[in-house]
Amino acid sequence: MKNIIEKILKKHKRVEAEEKIKVDLPKTKKSAAVKKSNRTVALGLVMVFLSVVGFVTITVFAVSVTVNFFKNTNQKEMFANEIYSLVISDVPPFEDVNNLQNSTKITAAIWEVILKNRPDRFSSTFEYSISVPAADVEKNLVSLFGENVIFEHESISTDAFGIDYDDSEEKNEYLVPDMIQSPMFFPQVNKITKSGNVFTLNVSYMITGMSWGSLSESGDREHVLYKNMEYELIRISKNNYIITAIRDIIEDTNEDESESETSDTSGDEG
Repeated sequence: MKNIIEKILKKHKRVEAEEKIKVDLPKTKKSAAVKKSNRTVALGLVMVFLSVVGFVTITVFAVSVTVNFFKNTNQKEMFANEIYSLVISDVPPFEDVNNLQNSTKITAAIWEVILKNRPDRFSSTFEYSISVPAADVEKNLVSLFGENVIFEHESISTDAFGIDYDDSEEKNEYLVPDMIQSPMFFPQVNKITKSGNVFTLNVSYMITGMSWGSLSESGDREHVLYKNMEYELIRISKNNYIITAIRDIIEDTNEDESESETSDTSGDEG
């Protein structure tokens, strides 16, 4: 009887052990699967995060490049407008504006008035197409060269054209002919460098039409490079610049032509 009871107890313990093994094994497999799944999810999240970071980085870089391109283009156009009147009148190199001939300063200021205003703002006569008020010339002399510019109103006569100054009290204006016989230049700003409030421009003088009115003509023209010059401007306020110098550029004959057209805008506009 005792032997029978011992056998039953042994069998019962063996059955319990087998059942315990049967119960424990699936738990172990399930736990390993869960851990593997968690690692997969974590790795997936990391990959998604890195992908998002990479996408954002590339997008930000692309946007930055695009913004800088348009910003530099706009800045070049802005400076081209600032110096346009001096390029058209082909002002000679200077380091002090008051060393320029008086007629040169007056001519540049007259061009500035014409370029910055609508043609219908000016009255016309039979002999002259444009009448420019002397007060406008004075204002634009200061805006171009600063408050220290010295000038005197006078008639201007060159081989290419003549500009008469009418100093009568009721007129006090410049009478500008509608046609001139010298080439008309327009500026192409190739390079801008900045040091504090001083901006230095590398400028190409491009040849275009032959008349005052050609500035408003539409259609494509062949543009020819005439020369390159260096301009120096000082920023007086956010959108206010004065021209302080024009310099010759000594061209390096061994330099590749494409390098002279490289765009470099070190510093921002504002």
